[in-house]
Amino acid sequence: MNWLNVPVSALSVILCGALGLPLAADPFSSDYAGNWTGQGTIVTKFDGSARAGRCKIEVLNTNDLNEMRMEGFCAVAVGRSALVLRVLRVSETRLQAGFRAQGMDETAQFGGNYDNRNMAFQTKSTFAQGGQKFNARVAINFRDDNQFTLSEWMQPENGSAPERHVVSMTFNRQGSGN
Repeated sequence: MNWLNVPVSALSVILCGALGLPLAADPFSSDYAGNWTGQGTIVTKFDGSARAGRCKIEVLNTNDLNEMRMEGFCAVAVGRSALVLRVLRVSETRLQAGFRAQGMDETAQFGGNYDNRNMAFQTKSTFAQGGQKFNARVAINFRDDNQFTLSEWMQPENGSAPERHVVSMTFNRQGSGN
């Protein structure tokens, strides 16, 4: 076998298998469907403090394996908020997403990339929250079939403040023992 002609994805399967590393399933497959709990930090107002937060979400996948939805609640000491994230795979490597949570004046629309373990997307246009316009970007890393991380950064549209890390959560599948 000529190793130079082995595709990178095949090499990662070979290396991860040889090293005993877990391979993450395709997030759009039914392998990620189910209930998840998250812990981390959440900034509830752009200029406010980061607070310890917890989330409970359900991941839903469509039969055509091109849509994933995350629906649930996140809570901090001052209250909780319902949220919905809908991610569509529009090609092998491209995504579109919409995110809505209580307190947002409108649904944030995103576009981005996908590489079977990582999703990275940014707003297509500004969205309003608390009467102010923002740009945002989101990163989701699927570590294995039982854990993923979700981070969000926001910046005021007018550039009046630097980009701020507003969500940092690690999610574990309920009942996975993590």
